[in-house]
Order: sequence, then structure tokens, then C-alpha cells
Amino acid sequence: MSVFESVFLSDVGQVIRSLIVALICGFLVSLLYRWTYRGSNCSITFVNALPALSMITAIVIVVIGNNLARAFGLVGALSIIRFRTAIKDIQDIVFIFFSLAVGMAAGVGLHSTAVAGTIVIGISILILSRINDGCFR
Repeated sequence: MSVFESVFLSDVGQVIRSLIVALICGFLVSLLYRWTYRGSNCSITFVNALPALSMITAIVIVVIGNNLARAFGLVGALSIIRFRTAIKDIQDIVFIFFSLAVGMAAGVGLHSTAVAGTIVIGISILILSRINDGCFR
């Protein structure tokens, strides 16, 4: 096996591992959102978007790598995407940011950080949602 083939195969393996970690962590974030959601009706599209967002972020980070020119190019290319849906609940923004962070960690190859962050932050959000059931209204 040539050097090129071994580097390519290890990169493919790393990308697949990153995607699997992002999928698992994103799925856990999605489940956590369902368990802690307090609104009247939960949007299934939003719930399904969280794992996809983690995986897409992981791929974007893998593509950027350590290349500053690629980073600016992607920012320019992705700047045409605008969200027209107003996010009304702060918790939704927290979960979007949570998915992005998990995807970034997985994309960089910090798989243990992604998993540990998902577990620790998830438990914190779960505990806070249960404690704050009796908030003043």
C-alpha cells in the first residue's frame, strides 16, 4: 500500500468515526430536547434537525481542517443561507448551539470531548429542567 493510499484510508476512517460520534451525540441532544421541552407542541422537524446539524458541522470542520483560506471560503459560501424562522424559545437556541459544539468537537477529532460534553451538559440541562418546574410565573 502506498503512502497516499494509507493517508487516504486513515482520513476516511477518521471522517467516519467523526460522523458516528457526531450522530450519537446529536441523537442524545435530540432525546434530551424531547425530555426537557415544555411547550405545547414539539416540532419533529426541529428534533430531527439536531443530529443532522451535529453531523453537518462535523463535516464542515473536517473540510476546513487547518486551512484558513478554506475557512473564509466556506464562510462566504454559507453566508447566503439565512434562517427565516424566528426562534421564539431561548432553549431552542441553546440546543442549536449544543449541536453545533458537539459537531465541532467531533469534526476536529476530539471524540472524547464530544461524548463527555454531551453527557455532562445533558445531565446539567436535565437536572435544571426538573428543578425549575416550580419557577415563578
